[in-house]
Amino acid sequence: MTVLRRGYAEATAKFSRDKPHMNIGTIGHVDHGKTTLTASITKVLAEAGKSKFVDYSQIDKAPEEKARGITINSSHVEYETDTRHYGHIDCPGHADYIKNMITGAAQMDGAIIVVSATDGQMPQTREHLLLARQVGINRLVVFINKVDQIDDKEMLELVEMEMRDILAHYGFDGENTPIVMGSALAALEGRNQDIGEDKIRELLKACDDWLEVPKRTRITLETLLMCTLSSERSSLDVLSISGRGTVATGRVERGTAVKGAEVEILGLGSQLKSTLTGIEMFRKELDRAEAGDNMGALLRGIKREQLRRGQVVIAPGTMKAVKKFQAQILTKEEGGRYTPFMSNYRPQLFIRTADITVGITFPPGTENAEEKMVMPGENLELVFDLVHDVAAEIGSRFTLREGGKTNHLGVCRRSENVNLAISGNIIALGHHREECSGTLMITTLKNLMKNHVLSKRYTKEHELISYNDETSIGRLYITTHAAESLGDVVFVELPAVGREVKQGDQIGAVESVKAASDIYAPVSGTVVGINETLDGTPGLMNKEPETAGWLCDLEVTKPEELEKLLTEEAYEKHCNETA
Repeated sequence: MTVLRRGYAEATAKFSRDKPHMNIGTIGHVDHGKTTLTASITKVLAEAGKSKFVDYSQIDKAPEEKARGITINSSHVEYETDTRHYGHIDCPGHADYIKNMITGAAQMDGAIIVVSATDGQMPQTREHLLLARQVGINRLVVFINKVDQIDDKEMLELVEMEMRDILAHYGFDGENTPIVMGSALAALEGRNQDIGEDKIRELLKACDDWLEVPKRTRITLETLLMCTLSSERSSLDVLSISGRGTVATGRVERGTAVKGAEVEILGLGSQLKSTLTGIEMFRKELDRAEAGDNMGALLRGIKREQLRRGQVVIAPGTMKAVKKFQAQILTKEEGGRYTPFMSNYRPQLFIRTADITVGITFPPGTENAEEKMVMPGENLELVFDLVHDVAAEIGSRFTLREGGKTNHLGVCRRSENVNLAISGNIIALGHHREECSGTLMITTLKNLMKNHVLSKRYTKEHELISYNDETSIGRLYITTHAAESLGDVVFVELPAVGREVKQGDQIGAVESVKAASDIYAPVSGTVVGINETLDGTPGLMNKEPETAGWLCDLEVTKPEELEKLLTEEAYEKHCNETA
């Protein structure tokens, strides 16, 4: 885990939020020019007064990086264009340091995949595309580098065609993804403007136009804060401020962080309490950090040796650390195992920025568990026993690696020793089936986050059910973790406007390639509106369920049913039914 070497006290300037903030980065095969491109971007923008020039040697600043001439740890720089502010992560390309690439990619909203025109796509090009897709990056821009070393235009066209094919193969938009050809070194050295500086500007415009700023879960309730610590404590940039604490760096995944807030540091054998006494981003002071920010947080009373990459900073009591949980595993991803594995299989598990050894077994009660095999292409639920505990929620995604390859993708479903909190901003009551991907929620608020009048909080599951008895309009939603599981929705069936429904009636369905969920009416009422855009553009990845994931408006005709749903007895019944 890391902190900032040059000193927290240097963060005197205020960070401005006059432009949308986005986290992007460079990924791709080793020696294809990722760090050179990062440096050239800062150089071109520094000349326009929109960045501070960061030289190649400042990005790869560790002695082992200078000695080997390659990037080992992910590095961060900042710059801005006319329309956006970017936090840029330069990821290592060498296969030996793929875990550091995963750490960097887990913090990105979009990416620039760098490909050498002399080599074309290579093994780490393909693996980085796979990993980028798995951590939720949906769009990227391609930069074909070193074009000054190629005289044959047909060769460049071949590299472009090859990249479009491989993008489509890994689930990206191969046809429309922008591809820019240039020379990062030419831009850095100030020569050949047509393939140097001009192409850097073209690349940045492509990022502005093509990469989408995700809709953040900007929740006003600080109790839902979660920030993932992102750097190794053995890094050069470690700083503990005597008498004040330690500055930890990490990305705010949801909620907000404010000065003076009480927090917990959770995972990897630790459960520490502290207070946020200062917040900064790129050495600029912040009054509050929001979802998507890569913040440095001054943690009072914490020593640097207590912090490790992969821990999370949370609002007290909002998450649990677990060593054993059940998860759904997908074994047919590209680059995965081509042979089966048996019980007690022990790969390396990567979740957010943590990597932990895990033992995998079959659930209790499985017949012939010691002899049973998991075949390539199977999609099933298994038990994961970790060497160290980790903060996990229902819906948390992870990656398994073995022998230098990414083998599997998994999603947490339940824990055997504690109740996992449901991930996301608001989870509420509804019908749930064990084979479905998530819970449905009902609320009678038009704007749940800003106008909740009455609320009932259940700390056992960290669920919040809010309603307003001054209105009779209810809305049915997909919860955040269900939206993640159903990110690529392919079928939506919604009830007709005007339909009268009874409590428990099946009124529709949502289906994706991964899961399916029937929609039930939590209470009796009349359907007075449906989300027509969900049927037209149903994808829910990186969208807020409150605005994009709602299904229908329901006018409640039996208020007593709603009141009964909100009783503690109903909640306990709900927990028992969905356990």
